[in-house]
Amino acid sequence: MKRFFHSFNVKISSLFLILLITMGIAQILISVKLTEKRQVEVDQVVNRDLARDMAREIEPQLGESSDLQSVGSIIHYMMVLNPAIEIYILSETGQILAFFAEEGKEVRQSSVDLVPVENFLKELEIPPIYGDDPRHPGQKKHFSAARIQYGNGKNGYLYIVLRSTIYDVAADMLKEKYIVSTLWRGLLISMFSVGIIGLILFAFLTKRLHLVAQSVREFQKSNYEKRLPIRSKDEFGELAATFNLMADRIVEDMEKLKQTDRLRRELIAMKYKTEARMRQVNLEAELPKSLHMVRADIGMLERVISNLLKNALNFTKAHGSVVLRISETNGNIRLSVSDTGQGIPKNELPYIFDRYYRGERNQPRSKSGSGLGLAISKKILELHRSSLEVNSMPGKGSVFFFELPRIK
Repeated sequence: MKRFFHSFNVKISSLFLILLITMGIAQILISVKLTEKRQVEVDQVVNRDLARDMAREIEPQLGESSDLQSVGSIIHYMMVLNPAIEIYILSETGQILAFFAEEGKEVRQSSVDLVPVENFLKELEIPPIYGDDPRHPGQKKHFSAARIQYGNGKNGYLYIVLRSTIYDVAADMLKEKYIVSTLWRGLLISMFSVGIIGLILFAFLTKRLHLVAQSVREFQKSNYEKRLPIRSKDEFGELAATFNLMADRIVEDMEKLKQTDRLRRELIAMKYKTEARMRQVNLEAELPKSLHMVRADIGMLERVISNLLKNALNFTKAHGSVVLRISETNGNIRLSVSDTGQGIPKNELPYIFDRYYRGERNQPRSKSGSGLGLAISKKILELHRSSLEVNSMPGKGSVFFFELPRIK
C-alpha cells in the first residue's frame, strides 16, 4: 500500500485531479462572475429608459411645487410595481434632495458623483456603467438616470439604482445556493468524465515508465541481460536507448574488472606458490563456494593479504603449512592467514604491530623482513574501520585475521 501511494503514476494522477478540481472551481466562479456581469449589463440596457419614463410622469407635479415629497404617492406606486429599485432626486450638482426606498433605511451619502451619470446620458461608455450607491458608500451599482426640472424651473436628475438592498440580499442568497449546487454538479461531472479519461491516459502514458523502472530493478538484481525495447523516437525511446547503452557499458566494464581480478589472483598465486615451493611449505586456500562482496580498496587490501602471507611464509619451517581462509560470520566476511610456525611469545604480542619490530622467533633475521609489514597492514585496516587481530600459541603457530562488513 505504501509503495502504491509512492508510485509516479499515483502522484501524477493525484496532481492531475487536484488541478482539475481547482480549474473546475475557478471556471465556475469565473462563470458566475461573468454571468452576473452579463445580467447587470442586460438589466441596465433593458431599463435604460426607466428614469426618463418616470421623469415624464412626475415632472409636472415637481414643476408646480417646491415640495419634492409631493410626488411620493406616484413613486411609491411605481416601486410597488418594481420593488428592486431605489429612486433619488438630485440637484444640478449631485446633492440628494429626496429619496424613495425601503422604509426604515437611511441614506449614508449626501451626494452622488455625476460623472457616471453624464456618461450614461451621453452614452460615452458601453454598459454596464456603475454609479454611487448612496446607502452603501464605497459600493457601486448600475443605474438609470434622466434630467428633470423641479421647483419652478430648477434643473436636476432623477437617479434610479436598479438593484436595491432587498434585491441584493435575495440575490446573494440565491447566488450562494446556485454556486454550491453548480460546484457540486461541475465537480462530479469533471471527476467522472474528464477525470476518469485523464487517469486512463496517464496510466497508458506511464506504462512505458513502469517498464523502465522494472528493467532497472531487474538489472540491479544481477539480471545483466535485461534490455529495453526501443519502440518510439520520443523521450521514452531516448531513455530506453540510453539505458541499453549504459547496461552494455556496465557489463563490459564488469568483464574487464573480472579479467583484471583473475590476472591479479594468478599473479599473486605465480609469486607465493613458487616461494612456498622453494621453502618446502604447503600453501593452501580454503574459499567458500560463493564469495560475497565487501566495500574496500582492492589495491590496499591486496597489500594486506600479501604482507600476511609473506609474514607467514617467513616464519614457517620446511614441511609446515600456511592456509588462507575466507568465511562469513555474523554478517561479516572474515579473512585469516594461519601458519604452523613457532608462534609468538606472549611477551612479544603487544609489540608485533609496532614499526620495525622483528621479535625473537626462531627464524633467520635476514629473511624476516624490515618489520613494517604488520604495522602497514594494521594501518590499512584501520582506514577501512577494521582491525588486524592475532591468536598465537608458541610452538604451534599463529593466526592473523580481520573482518569487513558484507555488502547486502
